[in-house]
Amino acid sequence: NKQPQTNGQSANTNTLPSEVLSLNTSHLGAGEGGLFAPEIPCGAAHVMITPSSSSPPLLQPAAYSPKSVSLCVGDVMHTAGGRDGSGTVTLEKIFLYPVKSCAAFEVSCWLLGAHGFQYDRLWMVVNERGSCVSQKQEPRLCLVKPVLNLEGNRMMLSAEGHGSISVPLEGDTHMSLSPRIGVCQTTVCGDRVMGTDVGDEAAMWLSAVISRSCRLWRQDPQNQRKAKKQPSGNGGVTLSLANEAPFLVVARSSIEWLLSVLRESTSENSFGYDDVLMRFRPNLVVAGGLPFEEEGWSEIATGSAVFKVTGLCGRCQMICVDQSTGKRNTEPLQVLLSFRGSKATFGVYLAADN
Repeated sequence: NKQPQTNGQSANTNTLPSEVLSLNTSHLGAGEGGLFAPEIPCGAAHVMITPSSSSPPLLQPAAYSPKSVSLCVGDVMHTAGGRDGSGTVTLEKIFLYPVKSCAAFEVSCWLLGAHGFQYDRLWMVVNERGSCVSQKQEPRLCLVKPVLNLEGNRMMLSAEGHGSISVPLEGDTHMSLSPRIGVCQTTVCGDRVMGTDVGDEAAMWLSAVISRSCRLWRQDPQNQRKAKKQPSGNGGVTLSLANEAPFLVVARSSIEWLLSVLRESTSENSFGYDDVLMRFRPNLVVAGGLPFEEEGWSEIATGSAVFKVTGLCGRCQMICVDQSTGKRNTEPLQVLLSFRGSKATFGVYLAADN
């Protein structure tokens, strides 16, 4: 079994090859804002905090069997569907977003957990009214950079000019407690989720970074929140604090197509590949195939991990936020609307096959 590794800071009925086995797990966090939007706006949250004078319930580490599965950069992934019926692509990049709407954490190898990638989108920022704060309201959240230290059981958050702070991945053994720490009840995309307020220290640090009162909230890992779009024959896929699906995948060829169109169709010559890529906040980036070939896939798999494509990701103004500066402009959304239609789709959602 491959061990988690980090990279520094930062509907076709064709079947898959017979050597690919199914994955008996459910998954976690993908794109923010998508095609299958519910009536309640995604990202809306209402939090009720129950004050507690004692420690919050310990968050138990996820249990992994000897058959635990991980994905690694360089993995060859088999695709079903598409123009040629089947093919292969290579997994080029893996990103986690531990705090919803904050910066990406790039890794080279990572475990699949109870809802998807371990620790992906388990935390979110809420304002003083208990509503989720995303980059739609506060683009500077992209400047909050998370780093996960599994051995040390810590998540470090840093921002230029504000130093850093760390919070436990599991349990609450190092944080100073406050009366505000307690059990929270929240809704994300109309789903009730339970969790814990992380405490005053993290709240004060985040408030200083984005210059508005806010708090950090962590989902209970035992919370069961079903994805609205389930793979055929499987109704048990669950989510963390992601809006739509456990994973979001984009293809290098599609990013390169968009980059060329941006340079030809607009006066924006400052866009680079990484800049455009990070605006789409994918979990997986694959290399190989033609632009938008991924939209015809029905399945994608590597080793014992098999995933179904559950839909296309419709884009919103969040892709107009430069993830390196927090500044907002009008592209690449306007180009996508012109070339891809009113849904401005880019990237596809994935969920475990079983």
